[in-house]
Amino acid sequence: MAKLVTYDLRAPGRDYSKLKSAIVTYSNACKVTESCWLITSANSCVTIRDYLWKHMDANDILFVVDLKTESSGQSILCGQTGLDKVIFT
Repeated sequence: MAKLVTYDLRAPGRDYSKLKSAIVTYSNACKVTESCWLITSANSCVTIRDYLWKHMDANDILFVVDLKTESSGQSILCGQTGLDKVIFT
């Protein structure tokens, strides 16, 4: 199932490297915008949230949602082909 992961890192000197490394462990990780990714995982949103949260600070923000059937984007970083690969895998 395709999942959307979005976040805000709020600490001064934000370090995205640990979180990015955790995100790309999921199948078909596709960076949509600077702080938004699509992934493929059979895990629940809660399980994904808990895993990713381990790589974040207590004052950060994280949102994970299950995507069902349709998507569309404009000027997204992974392109429509990358988006379709995640959504329809």
